[in-house]
Amino acid sequence: MKLQNARASAEALTTTLENLDSELQESVFQSHYDVKRTDWYTEFVNWRRKSLLIVHRVSHGKNRKRQTRSKIFPSWNPDEAVM
Repeated sequence: MKLQNARASAEALTTTLENLDSELQESVFQSHYDVKRTDWYTEFVNWRRKSLLIVHRVSHGKNRKRQTRSKIFPSWNPDEAVM
């Protein structure tokens, strides 16, 4: 009788550990997915910001100046940007 109770208890613990392990694996997978998704989105936003920069050439007599402006960030200074 004690042996049967010990086996039942061991099986219950094994099942509990297997369930916890699968939940942990799922949680780690979801966290990894969220990190990858965040990295992808950050890269996309950075690419989009760069692609919206418009370069204009303004002619002033013999001198030509190149001005960079951004539609989204009008106060953005490209000289201060880290790329």
